Amino acid sequence: MSTPPPTTQQHEPSTPRSRLSDQLLATGHIRTPAVEAAFRTVLRHTYAPEVPVETAYAADVIPTRHAPDGRISSSVSAPW
Repeated sequence: MSTPPPTTQQHEPSTPRSRLSDQLLATGHIRTPAVEAAFRTVLRHTYAPEVPVETAYAADVIPTRHAPDGRISSSVSAPW
């Protein structure tokens, strides 16, 4: 039986998820308790498994596909 590697801060989603929620709350993008609860519980990184956890919780669009010319053709929406 193999032991999984220890979870590091870099790969643990709760810290960047909390940081993003705090940032969006402070900037007025989160305006209701229900939306705040969703941001604090929804696992955004599961919608972009190909990017690092820190990238998944950045306040930005996450490209998921590119057109042959390099333009973004699909993405996870910016959280705000």
